[in-house]
Amino acid sequence: MTHPGVKSAMPFTPMTLGHETAGVITALGEVVTCWQLGDVVGVCPSGTGPVPGFFAPGGFAERQLVHADDLARVPEGLDISLGAVATDAGMTSYHALVVRGGAEEGMKVGVIGTGGLGQIGARVAVLKGAEVYVAEPKAEAREMALTLGVAGVVADAAERQGQGFDLIVDYAGFNTAAAAIDAIRPGGTPVTVGPRR
Repeated sequence: MTHPGVKSAMPFTPMTLGHETAGVITALGEVVTCWQLGDVVGVCPSGTGPVPGFFAPGGFAERQLVHADDLARVPEGLDISLGAVATDAGMTSYHALVVRGGAEEGMKVGVIGTGGLGQIGARVAVLKGAEVYVAEPKAEAREMALTLGVAGVVADAAERQGQGFDLIVDYAGFNTAAAAIDAIRPGGTPVTVGPRR
């Protein structure tokens, strides 16, 4: 129950959470012709319908009702959980790196932070053909970053000062913006990923 005078971020409670979802289509609306029963799909939480888990019941429900335009096919052989991650974290990482940052083959790219978004971003940059370097303070995350195909990993983004990066995407966004600016070449691109307001 919401305290009197405090507006709830959710339009109704209780709310079934879960905004990164994927599943198997078990029912179709009368006008839906682009999908079939049994199709494995991810649900785009920023599509045409209300955001699942925030403004509509989410993926922890037994079933979820979504708009057909908000679905993305999970390729055969791909684990369904990756379909769920791709439609939110994957899109966020890709958008920052490729759409905003313009990452492409041959660029020198820095990634700050290898949480969920940074891992995806670093791997996308590697697959794009960029020379990718990671800054990550956690030792276990640095070890994991090396498995993504990156060219190098350091503990502190400040260690990259003056190294002439074409693009740095800061997925950490906490006391790291200055280090990103110091590591970028003149005319390079810094991108900081942060929460929507």
